[in-house]
Amino acid sequence: MNLNPTSVAAAGVTMAPGLGYEWPTNRREVVAGVNDFRNSLFNKYSSRKLFDTTFHCFIPQLFPLECVQNRCVKNCYWGFTLPADTSGVVTAWQGAAPLKVHSRWRESHNGRLALETGLSVTQLPGTFPTERVMRAPSEIKIFAESNQDTGKRVFMEARVFGKDGIRKLSFDLEGDGWVVSIVPVCEIISVTLPAGRCGHLTLCTADGTELSVYAPWETVPAYQRVKLNNPCNGNAFIQGTKRFVPVWFDEDVVEIGDELAMKDMAVFLRFNRSRDRAERLLAAEMEISAWKNLDGLVARYMASAKQDGRKKTGYPSKSLPGYGRSHRA
Repeated sequence: MNLNPTSVAAAGVTMAPGLGYEWPTNRREVVAGVNDFRNSLFNKYSSRKLFDTTFHCFIPQLFPLECVQNRCVKNCYWGFTLPADTSGVVTAWQGAAPLKVHSRWRESHNGRLALETGLSVTQLPGTFPTERVMRAPSEIKIFAESNQDTGKRVFMEARVFGKDGIRKLSFDLEGDGWVVSIVPVCEIISVTLPAGRCGHLTLCTADGTELSVYAPWETVPAYQRVKLNNPCNGNAFIQGTKRFVPVWFDEDVVEIGDELAMKDMAVFLRFNRSRDRAERLLAAEMEISAWKNLDGLVARYMASAKQDGRKKTGYPSKSLPGYGRSHRA
């Protein structure tokens, strides 16, 4: 959806006066305001349905339904892990065929291994710290691409091979180099990454199998996993909801750059928690004005496009290209 995106540098110039700051003198405070503006847009998804146009193609892979211990894993399912920029599935396809998108509720009634005759995907409960899974117990190694991340510490909760319970492991990063766990791991439960990193981190097994590549902004990786029923028809193509990620650099993209909406929202963010009643009332008026401008911007983009069979939402009878949801359980 083209909503006049802009850059952090341009957004800073627009929003700084309303926030009560100067750009670029108070750059940190202004960028925080820009991110608050963006976050408020993302959190209005239930009524506005903004930012649901991330697209990815996946090759189905096997995931175990049980932890990898000193035995063969018998129960597996086909599926894929949504990447870090995607929170959930809006619509899915295999080839030209649309897939039903089931919620996590379904598995609690039909079982984890239930098969269907039709094509469908099921969003699984919980989140996962890696994009791919371990196939066998192995030492874990981590590569830090930036020398500026040397000495920063990564923490990991994992099931250690041959041991009972969950152990906490730590890794002191070596810039442009690998660090290796001293014990073999069966299953990774959680990963905590140091904040303020300058480069990506790559997590692998001892034989070089890549489990995940973590972007600098990720601190506690938590990925959504999706089960694919009847995967024999080939790859899955999904439309997903975009995950909120803070921006910082001047060239980073701010998804909506409407100046009137940004100026109004800046005043709202400045005064909405004020102790002064008049300032709080002003903030409320500015918030209403900001959303009126944003709704007009969205309506202009949608023009005469209509969504058949869609119930009324924040945008009554119009929608976006490829905007419809598949059936949910």
